[in-house]
Amino acid sequence: LVVPPRARMNALLADRTVRLLFEAKCKDIGLAPTEAKEKRWRRVMERCTDTVVDLRHCELGEHSAQAIDEILREDENITTLLLAGNLIRDNGASSIAQLVQTNTTLTSLDLRSNDIGMAGGIALFDALALNQTVTEVDLSGVSGINRNHIGSKGALAIANTLTKNRVLYKLALRENGLGADGLASLMKGFATNKTLEVLDVTSNGIGSPCGALIAEFILVTGLRYLYLGRNNIGDNGACAFADALRHSETLEYLDLSENRIGVRGGKVLGDALKTCRGLTTLDLTLNELGSIGLKHLSDALKEPRSLSTLMLGQNNIDDVAALAEGIKHNKTLTSLDVSKNKIGDAGAALLLANLKLRTCKLTTVDVSANNLSDAVGLELSEILVENGTLTSLNLKNNYLTDAAARALLKSMKKNGALRELDLNYNDVSYKLLKEITKRIQKNQVQWMGCMIQRCQSEISMLEKNHDQLHQKEEELGQLRARNKESQDRLHQAMHALEQVEDAFKQEARTWHEGIAEHTKEIARCEAAYQELGKRLQAMKAEKDQKMRALVNKLHKHKDLASKTDKRLVQKRRELEDTRQSLDKEIAQLSEVRKQAVEERQTAAEVRDHVVTQVEELSRRLNVADEDTAGGGGDAAGKPAAQRSASANAGAASARLLRSSSAAARQRPGAGPSRSPSTLVASGGNGGKLTARSTIARSASTLARGQTPPRSPAVAASTKPP
Repeated sequence: LVVPPRARMNALLADRTVRLLFEAKCKDIGLAPTEAKEKRWRRVMERCTDTVVDLRHCELGEHSAQAIDEILREDENITTLLLAGNLIRDNGASSIAQLVQTNTTLTSLDLRSNDIGMAGGIALFDALALNQTVTEVDLSGVSGINRNHIGSKGALAIANTLTKNRVLYKLALRENGLGADGLASLMKGFATNKTLEVLDVTSNGIGSPCGALIAEFILVTGLRYLYLGRNNIGDNGACAFADALRHSETLEYLDLSENRIGVRGGKVLGDALKTCRGLTTLDLTLNELGSIGLKHLSDALKEPRSLSTLMLGQNNIDDVAALAEGIKHNKTLTSLDVSKNKIGDAGAALLLANLKLRTCKLTTVDVSANNLSDAVGLELSEILVENGTLTSLNLKNNYLTDAAARALLKSMKKNGALRELDLNYNDVSYKLLKEITKRIQKNQVQWMGCMIQRCQSEISMLEKNHDQLHQKEEELGQLRARNKESQDRLHQAMHALEQVEDAFKQEARTWHEGIAEHTKEIARCEAAYQELGKRLQAMKAEKDQKMRALVNKLHKHKDLASKTDKRLVQKRRELEDTRQSLDKEIAQLSEVRKQAVEERQTAAEVRDHVVTQVEELSRRLNVADEDTAGGGGDAAGKPAAQRSASANAGAASARLLRSSSAAARQRPGAGPSRSPSTLVASGGNGGKLTARSTIARSASTLARGQTPPRSPAVAASTKPP
C-alpha cells in the first residue's frame, strides 16, 4: 500500500514524539535509555490518538512536562491531555501552563495527583485566566498518591481566573487543602462567573460556615453539579443547602456524602425536596440520618418533583416503612441505594414489594450488606417474574444461599430485563454464580438485539424522513427556479432603474445648488431660533422659579390651615367633653335637689304633727297646774310667779313650733333662727321645769329635722300618729 504524504508525516512525527518523551522520562526516573525500554514505551504511547494524549500513571516528571510542552505547543489537533498519577510537581505545572497559553485547541486538562503545590497552581490558573479554549480542569488529589496541595493561597489565583475566564465549564479541586479561607476566596470568583457548571471541592476541610457560603452562591451562579462530600458541614450546612434548593433552578446533582448530617438536616432537606424542581440526584451516603431522618426524606418522595437517584448507604437505618410508602407514590425515582444499613428481611421485603407496581420506575436497586436471608431472595424471584423495568440489582455481602440463587436464576429465564446481578460474598456456590453470569450475559445480548430492532425502526423512520426530505428538496429546487426568474426580472428592473437614476442625478445637481442656498437661509433661521430658544428658556426658568415660590407659599398656607383645623377640632372636642361633664353634674344636682325637697316636705309634716302634740301637752300641763293649784298639795307652796312662768314657757314653745312649721312650708330648706330650748330657757324657769324643758328640746330637735327622744311620761300620754 502507498502511504499518503500526510499520513507518512504524522508517522514520522509520532516516532519523534515517542523518542523525545522516552528520553525525558529516563531523565526523570534516573535510568539509562535502552532499546527494549523504548519498545515498551512505544506500546504505552499506542493508547494516544490524534486528539487525546493519555499518559496517566507513567512516572513522568518535570522533564517530561517540558517535552510535552515542546511537542504540543503548536499542535492543532490535540483536545485532551491526561497526565493523572505522575510526578510533574510545580516546575512541570509551569511547563503545562506555558502550553495552555500557546495551544489553541486544548479543551480538557487532567493533572490529578501530581504533587502540585501553591506555586504550580498559581502558574496554571494565571495561564487559564487568558485561555479561551480549555473548558475542563481536574487538579484533584488521590489519597496517598502524590496528592496535590494548592492550599488557601492558591485559591486566590483560582478566584482571579474565575472572574476573567468565560469558557471554563468544569473545575475539580478534590483534596487540595483549601480550607475555609481558601473556599471563601474561591467564592469571590464565583460571584461574577456564570459559565462554571461543575464544581468538585470534596474533602477540603470546609466546615459548616463555608457550606452555608457555598449554598448562597448556588443561587447566583449557574452550577449544575456540586460535589461537597467529606467536608463536615453538619446539620447547619445542610439547613443552608436546603434553603438554596428551594430556590435553585439549575442545580441537578448534589453530593453531601460523609458530612455528619443528622435528623435535623434530614428534616430540612426533606422539606426542601417538596418544592425543588431541578434536582435529579442526591447523595447522602455515610451520614447519620437514622430512621427518623429517613422518614422526613421519605415524606418528600410522596410529592414527586424531579428526583431520580437517591443514595442513602451506611446511614444506620433500620426502619424503611416510610421510604417504601414514599416510593409507592413516586413516579420519578429510578435508582435507590440503601446499602450497608440494618433493614433486614422485613425492610427489604417492604422496599422490593414496590417493584410489583406498574407505577414504580425503579431500574437500579442496591440492598447490599443488609443481613438479608433466603426469604428475601425467594420473594424477589417471584417479583422478577412480573417486573420488567429492573435492570440492576445488588445483593452483595448478605446471607443468601443456593436456594435463593436457584430461584433467582429460574425467574431470570422469564425476565430478560435484568442485566446486572451481584451475588458476591454470599453463601452461593461457584457453579450457580457462573450460571447466573451466563444468564446475565444472555439478557445483555437480548437487550442488544432489542437495541438493534429499535435502531432498525429508527432507521426506517429516518428513511421515511429521507423521502420527505427528498420531496422538500424538489420543492426547494422549484423555489430556487422561481427565485432565479425573479432575480432576472429584478436585474432588468435594476437596469431601468439605473437609467432613471442618471436622469435624477442631473436633476439632483440642480436641486443641490438650490438646497445649498436654502441651507444657508436655514442656518440663519436656526441661529435666530437658537437665540429665541435661549430667551424662552430664560423666561421658562424665571416662570418656574416664580411658580415654585407660589407653590411653596401655597403649601405653607395649607400647612397653617391644616394646623388651625386641627386646633379647632381639638377645642371642639374639649368643649364637648366639658359640656358632657357639666350635663352630668347638673343631672346629679337635680337629683340631689329633688331628694332635698322631698326630705324637707317630710320634715314639715313631722313638725306639724309635733306642734299638734306640743299644744295638746301644753293644754294638759295647764290643766294639771290648775288642778294642782286648786288641790293645794305640794304644788300649793309654789309661788304664783313660778306657775305663771311655766305657762308662759309652754305657750312660747307652741308658738315657736308653729312659726317653724310655717317657715318650713313657705321657705324649704331654711330653719328657725333660734331653737325652742333657748326660748324656754329664756323664760326664767332656771331648768327646774322638767316636762316643759323636755318639750322645748323636742321641738328644737324637730325644727332641725331630727327625731326627738321620748320620755316615758310623754310616751304614755300620747298616741302614735
